[in-house]
Amino acid sequence: MIGWIGDPPKDLSTHIFVDAEFAGCPYTLKSTSDAHADAQGPNSRFPWGAGPAGQTSVAQSTPEAELSSLHLGMKKRGETALIIWYTMMQQFHDNHPEWKAVVNLHEDNTTAIVAARTGKNPTMTTLERGFGVSIAYIRNRVTSGELNLIHTESRDMADIYTKGIANPELFTRLRKLINVFSPQEIEKRNLQPKEYGKERDTIPKDQKGYANPQFFNAMSGESTACTDFRKSAKVKRPNGSGKRLVRPRPTAVDEDADDESEGRAHSTGTLAVASAQFQQEINKVYNEECYNILKEAKWMVVLLCAEPDSYMQMCNPFKEHCECIDITEIDDLKSEKGRQKVAKIIRSQKRLLSLRHFHAQSDACSIWASIGKSKLPTKDTTTLETFPGVMGYV
Repeated sequence: MIGWIGDPPKDLSTHIFVDAEFAGCPYTLKSTSDAHADAQGPNSRFPWGAGPAGQTSVAQSTPEAELSSLHLGMKKRGETALIIWYTMMQQFHDNHPEWKAVVNLHEDNTTAIVAARTGKNPTMTTLERGFGVSIAYIRNRVTSGELNLIHTESRDMADIYTKGIANPELFTRLRKLINVFSPQEIEKRNLQPKEYGKERDTIPKDQKGYANPQFFNAMSGESTACTDFRKSAKVKRPNGSGKRLVRPRPTAVDEDADDESEGRAHSTGTLAVASAQFQQEINKVYNEECYNILKEAKWMVVLLCAEPDSYMQMCNPFKEHCECIDITEIDDLKSEKGRQKVAKIIRSQKRLLSLRHFHAQSDACSIWASIGKSKLPTKDTTTLETFPGVMGYV
């Protein structure tokens, strides 16, 4: 195991990589922890401490084993590194009184990272009793700013201390990450590990000239020092937003109004336009000789799927000869009570004009059609299958 330093002291930083092998022992099912500590920079990688350690209790899950390993690495390596690093580097930062020693702590398990960052651990109830690990202690040290917790991918970690690596390519990569080289590699200056698990030569061009391009990979993950983990604020819905939305009533069009005022009324939106179309369609129905409708007759119009005080009722141009009845969602047309209500209205009237314009697959459409076929007398009943521009507001 060798190391090299090629950067000025201000560009150096200390790193600790922690990992765990869950239930690594086949006899006791106890997990194994490891920690690898080194000093790194764009042109430097110098290890100063490393080694595995068996855990004293049986972990119930991988995050529990990872948190135990994280706690051990922080106490055994992290606290020591803070003192050593501050003592060594303070002399190079005399002109920067705000400088303080920071240890970069690398972890690959996201569940353990979230627990360490938030201090919340509702499920791992045996962690403190079995391992003597306090999530509150880990969170306090991480949020203090002295330990920077960074998420690092497993292929950039020191897994070689805890796991048996069967893949020669991965083993060579992990071996070089901890600065263990063969004499031939040292002689040929073949010190950089190859990428594993993705296309080769993926290092950006601006990082290829450095002696330790893996430094940028290790620092590229989400960290407590640089990443904002706060969730975006939820926009509160206005009070009463869960209630029925009340649409603005359309502006009535005066028949004696001039073109300019009529244009203003129509420019208020589709509501006024629909009101005008409604009047046109009703007039068309009355003028058709085939319907044989007496204008002095009293009509009752049943509006299905309407809102209370529907638009057709509010904008009825024939209020003296026509009465509108709203069948709303409160009546629940699909229930037996709602169907009986509609059937009762139909049976009580001699003449009924049914205006219906439903979606092709609407349940209410099929129900109303069945009621109409069985209850409506065809002699005195007129049905408009489509009523464009009108029933869209019903």
